[in-house]
Formats: sequence, structure tokens, C-alpha cells
Amino acid sequence: MDCIVALATRMVEALCWFPSQIQAVCWGAYLHDIGEVAIPDAALLKPGALTVDEQAVMCSHIERGMTLVAALDFWPDMTLAVVRDHHERWDGQGYSEGKVGREISLAGRIFTLCDV
Repeated sequence: MDCIVALATRMVEALCWFPSQIQAVCWGAYLHDIGEVAIPDAALLKPGALTVDEQAVMCSHIERGMTLVAALDFWPDMTLAVVRDHHERWDGQGYSEGKVGREISLAGRIFTLCDV
């Protein structure tokens, strides 16, 4: 099991979430950056700072990931929430939707803590 997946799983287990919720977060942890498969290597693997345009391309991995994951209509909503919200920030400075505070799903917030 990947470290980030293991940490996210342990976190929600410690919070006594239901097994179905734990599994949903685990799947989200595995899938959170799946949209990066559609990002050109020039931006994805670039050493150093990205240009404004490259940063926009990188940020698009959330929408691309949601498109891929949502196309398979069997994922629980909580799994989708992790993919959708893992770059949002409590202060609204994240992406892709600029959510603030409790607008961000709890699963997304917990996974983000594990991701950093």
C-alpha cells in the first residue's frame, strides 16, 4: 500500500469512520492525481518553477481527474470528493474551485492533511 493511502486510511480509521467510508477514502487516495495522466510531461516533469500557463495546465488535473473518475459511475461520492477537493485550502487559496473552510468536503480536508 502506498504511504499516502496508508496514512489516509489510518487517519479515517482513527476517527472511527464506517468501513464503507474508509474504503471510499482509500480509493480516493489512490485516484487523487489520476488527472495527471493527461498533463504533458513538459509541465509535469519540469524542474524548477512553472510558467503561469504551465501552472494552469497543472491545475487542470483536477477537472481531468474528475472527468475520468466520474465516467465510471460506481465510485462513492466520498471517493469523488477526495479527487475533487484535494488541492482546496481552508483559506480559499486552493484550486480548482477556490472553496473556503467547510465548503471543502471533510474527506478532502483529511486527505489533504495526509498529502502534505
